[in-house]
Amino acid sequence: MNGGTITLKDDRLIFRFDYDPHKVGAMREVPGRAWNPESKVWTAPVTSIRAARKFADTYHLDLSVEVVMLDDCEPDTRPRVDVIGSKFTLRFDYDRDLNAQVRDLPGAKWSRASRSWTADLDASVEVAQFALATNAVIETTAGYFLADAVDALTRIEASAASDADLTIEGLGGELLPFQRAGVSYVLKADGGVMIGDQMGLGKTVQALATLAAFDARPAVVVCPASLKLNWQREAQTWLPGWSTHVITGTRAGQHRNPPADLTILNYDILDTWADVLPKPAAAILDESHYVKNGTTIRTRAAIRLSDRMDPNGVRLCLTGTPIVNAPGEIVTQLRFLHRIDDFGGVAEFKRRYQSGRNLPELNRRLRASCLVRRRKDDVLTDLPPKRWSQILVDGDSAEMREYRKAEKDIVSFLADRARKVAMESGATTEAAQQAAWEAILRAEAAEHLVAISALKRLAARAKIGAVRQWVQDFTDTGSKLVVFAHHRELVDLVATEFTNDCSITGTTTLDNRQQAVDRFQNDPDTQVIACSLKAAGVGLTLTAASDVLFIEQGWTPADMDQAADRCHRIGQTDSVTAWTMITSDTIDEDIANLIAAKRVIVDAVTDGTSDDEDESKSILGDLLVKLTERGLHAG
Repeated sequence: MNGGTITLKDDRLIFRFDYDPHKVGAMREVPGRAWNPESKVWTAPVTSIRAARKFADTYHLDLSVEVVMLDDCEPDTRPRVDVIGSKFTLRFDYDRDLNAQVRDLPGAKWSRASRSWTADLDASVEVAQFALATNAVIETTAGYFLADAVDALTRIEASAASDADLTIEGLGGELLPFQRAGVSYVLKADGGVMIGDQMGLGKTVQALATLAAFDARPAVVVCPASLKLNWQREAQTWLPGWSTHVITGTRAGQHRNPPADLTILNYDILDTWADVLPKPAAAILDESHYVKNGTTIRTRAAIRLSDRMDPNGVRLCLTGTPIVNAPGEIVTQLRFLHRIDDFGGVAEFKRRYQSGRNLPELNRRLRASCLVRRRKDDVLTDLPPKRWSQILVDGDSAEMREYRKAEKDIVSFLADRARKVAMESGATTEAAQQAAWEAILRAEAAEHLVAISALKRLAARAKIGAVRQWVQDFTDTGSKLVVFAHHRELVDLVATEFTNDCSITGTTTLDNRQQAVDRFQNDPDTQVIACSLKAAGVGLTLTAASDVLFIEQGWTPADMDQAADRCHRIGQTDSVTAWTMITSDTIDEDIANLIAAKRVIVDAVTDGTSDDEDESKSILGDLLVKLTERGLHAG
């Protein structure tokens, strides 16, 4: 009795038989089987011929000549991707891991009737990623839809790359391998790009290298006020030959003509300048999450600035926290980059992603179009175990007036002392006179320490606003931070505003000291610990953080290194970044330069220091000499 037939068409076995629950159950054991609801037949790949013959023998199906002549082969159990109607169709034998992967595809649904998964056609990148990862068979029709997705997959891989073959002429430094990869991604992008690397991986350097690669002049950088001087200093290092101009006020009629190659201004004054700056060839938003709210004045100004540019201009957003609270926060950044249409516009973006659904899809689409994102642990092999980075900031104007008066008094006193010593020394040459007063001032260094400490304190107070802003931006990343300061008022300020009083000072008892350490190490909600440089600079383990911020500096490289090593200890698997915040045009800068120079000597000779007290006196003495020379030249 004939129970049906098995024929061959287009490399598919066609099973025809009257409905029988036993046969239907057996068909589900045939690898790659699929039900075609239109022709009401079961099909399977020719690689399932062995299972088909077994099915035919069991249920008495006739085989066509073409089927009889097929050679036995191992069944092809790979997933198969096709397009039927307006959907991708994905078929495979039951597999828990494959099911989990398919569920993440945009619009993924399970069809009981065809016993296959379907997905939206606009999910071509995600489907291609699934197909490549599982070595799936891509049917001809599906291949047409997936052709462009291969380029997108290449972009996704590049968005997390750790190296690239790239040379940029005229750059004032050597990029790290992962920084080359970031710039390469931008250069190959068809539009604006967000560099979303974790804090400390050199987003500024990558942006400047991009400007050099495109020779995109004039360029505009918009950043928090506390970072303007940093941008200027980095630009002078990485873009030799480029002119830079830092805008400090809101008098838009005062812009320079011709413009500087690189103009730097802060978000607070952008509205005044966005429409009057010369049309930029490149525009960069640093800490671009500052424009996450589309209703603010600065956000509207940033978008106006971008819209004034040529459509092919260079647009960059730099932020380690593209999204702080909700996916919709990235919308205005995408608008600045002229990328929001890649996501179907603002309304479609919010409809699909604002609720928090489809986030894996959003990440893939961002990486495929405009996002570079690497974390420290992605590129650890490129990073030294411990790195030092300076943050140069302007001091508060009111505090700086007090600082200037105190500095003038000290400098004047030292200059008068030097003149008196030079005269009393009997030396007849200028060099001999200088040697005489230098020797005396160095010998008297301890007597001047109180006055110098007062200057340090004033320079530190002038940066309090910048400290607040920087620490807030850092904590928005979700990472932990150790903050060191010398003066109690700064330790207390950080402890009160950011740590809920998690701090260690000279008056902290041993029990409370350990409680603070345990809390910082183990409580995910305690992101910041504020520490006195002297009280907590040694003997503690704070490896929950891989970033250290010095609001104030010590007097020796060892002071700084020992404090930073609270994080760089056994158990730390991350690269540690030590940030030093420096108030511009104060003794902060002088001390930083002296410590940096001393570190080079120490590292070269001993890889450490044998006498911290002598070294401290040496740097204090060098500082007194610098201040004295300043006073003598002024006089």
